[in-house]
Amino acid sequence: MSVDKWLGDSITESIHPDFPLNVWKEFASFCAIPHGTFDCQRISKAVAEWGKRHSFETDVDEAGNVMIRKPASKGKEHIPSLCFQAHIDMVCTKESSLTFDFKTTGIQTRLVNDPQYGPSVMGTGTTLGADDGIGAAAALALLLENDLEHGPLECLFTVDEEVGLVGAGKLQPGFVKSKFCVNLDAFDDKTITIGCAGGFGRTLTRTYQPASSSNTKIEGDFTKVTVRLFDCRSGHSGFDIGAGRANGILALSTIMFTATRNFTIYTSRIDGGTKLNVIPQECETDVWVAKKDVEAFETKVQQAYQVLKADFSGHDDEMKLEIKKDDSSQPNGDSVLNPMDSHQIFALLMTTPHGVLRLSQICPGKVESSVNFYRCTLTATPFVLSTSFKYRSSSQEQIEGFRTQLESYALVNGFVSSEFFSEYPAWIPVPQSKLLSVTKRAYAAARLSTNVTTMSQEQGDQYCNDKIMVHHVGLEPCMMTKLYPGMEFVTLGAHISNCHSPTESLHIQSVRPFYNTLLNIIRIFE
Repeated sequence: MSVDKWLGDSITESIHPDFPLNVWKEFASFCAIPHGTFDCQRISKAVAEWGKRHSFETDVDEAGNVMIRKPASKGKEHIPSLCFQAHIDMVCTKESSLTFDFKTTGIQTRLVNDPQYGPSVMGTGTTLGADDGIGAAAALALLLENDLEHGPLECLFTVDEEVGLVGAGKLQPGFVKSKFCVNLDAFDDKTITIGCAGGFGRTLTRTYQPASSSNTKIEGDFTKVTVRLFDCRSGHSGFDIGAGRANGILALSTIMFTATRNFTIYTSRIDGGTKLNVIPQECETDVWVAKKDVEAFETKVQQAYQVLKADFSGHDDEMKLEIKKDDSSQPNGDSVLNPMDSHQIFALLMTTPHGVLRLSQICPGKVESSVNFYRCTLTATPFVLSTSFKYRSSSQEQIEGFRTQLESYALVNGFVSSEFFSEYPAWIPVPQSKLLSVTKRAYAAARLSTNVTTMSQEQGDQYCNDKIMVHHVGLEPCMMTKLYPGMEFVTLGAHISNCHSPTESLHIQSVRPFYNTLLNIIRIFE
């Protein structure tokens, strides 16, 4: 797809007089190649071929991570090597009604006019992949800046970041030669990140006996009712966890617990949520209701839904409810839960941990610790309830404490625990470093449209005084600080809204100042 067709001829002229066209060209190329997490072979190959085509030293490790190196400009060989790092996988989520195969189809981009942020790029019913496609595109564009004097540059492109920082965790000593690294995976262009949360995932399972095992007799005529809650706003399970958005699993469980109190029901299936880094967008369940009670039951479900929707007004206004009825078959005692378990299972799910657990003392108003209840299934033959969690914290003590808390929750509620997965440590902030000082000057000059060489350290420090943050996400420095002791990090990015959801949006006017900051860092780094 041509960039002119993708952006429109007028966009490059109207956004900014020196629109960073190379950034957008590379981003368009990323969008055209399927590159979901654990499906990075094609994008890794494409990035490596790009490096070789432009005659840069290019290495690919066994995991598929790509390193592209550009030698120093003449007379700049004494400057320490500087690394720019981005990940090349994306979270693949879509609107529930959309038929779309992320493994075979590139992202279909579109331009929208965001009332708050102006011209923006989105996918069409899918995630966009600006996390972290725009960071990777910016890194490639930096390598094409032939008029920029610089020391040795490295651009590192890691795979499979979105589920446990897998690619960064497989880096080997010597693959990265730099001692200074700018991570390009921020969503907020108004901050400089110097630390982030660690975390882990865990799944708890509980077995149930079918109704037939308790000699429950199913008498009378029944209707299978499928209740589906969908189009919750969703979002990044770290960055957006404190935004007050509905968890589709908890929301449906609340509706069903409320609606089933005065009815005999038989539950046969629950299915909600998708990925550990996505707040659940939807959930659905199949229950069997006596035909004589179906109308009254449906009324109770709708009433509970309206109460819930009012509770999330202003936070999750687009959530929807769907009820389908099927009279073509009758429940079998081997394929449904008994009435008591059918009701209590929704009560249990309502008490499942989710959301903000503690606010930060270092960054007032920001989240320190949280948990995302991201996946839930009830499957038959045998009946197994599976619940999965993603926990995050910038405090290692809190991480250890929640492990114990989760064990106690499992013990009390009859769950069996799986092994921990997607584990990574917190990136502990270092408030004073050479790279951070340089970044402050570069950032301030880019935002003030000032020549960075005339920007004093005092001016940079003052401008960035309230912009230094520890964010509630997982970033590659979590892994790289262990692998490369002494390496200094900062994280920067363009502005992306609603990451990891089908409403993900990249705000076009944030890209130029982001890119200018990177250029400025190179200009003054010594």
